[in-house]
Amino acid sequence: MIKKITIVVSVLILPFIFCFLIYIQISQITKTKDQFNVNEGKVESFGITLKTYKGGQRSPKTVSEVFYIKLKNNETTFSYFNRNENEYVRLKEKIKSGDAVKVYNEGYNASQNTIDIIQLEKNHEILINKSEFDYNAYILLILFSVFLILYFYIPYKYIYLKSKK
Repeated sequence: MIKKITIVVSVLILPFIFCFLIYIQISQITKTKDQFNVNEGKVESFGITLKTYKGGQRSPKTVSEVFYIKLKNNETTFSYFNRNENEYVRLKEKIKSGDAVKVYNEGYNASQNTIDIIQLEKNHEILINKSEFDYNAYILLILFSVFLILYFYIPYKYIYLKSKK
């Protein structure tokens, strides 16, 4: 009896994890920019820096080049990652020291040395849009959904349907 319970729990735990991850992605996508932390201030410095993600026991330490912005009277370094380096050039052209900006972010994360920018606005002009953040969440949502479907489809196809023949 205990063996059957163990098997049932082990088979059902992965779908629960995928459902939880899907729920997290949906909640991130449905958040408006106003539901994130916002920091307002004048730009003290900006440019390119290295973002370090410390990782954990099973995930490796990673370092990536990011665009950063620092506000006056704020010790926080905000960062934005984009694979297209031309985006960094565009941001450097749009932002000047002393400009008033709004930085929407998720808040402090102990595993990295900077805080991720969700949206960046300068004088009501959106320089970094939340839709880029949403795009990444959509990709993860689709990926987790496919894994969840495959988790049930593969055993169904290869075990249940073959046993009917």
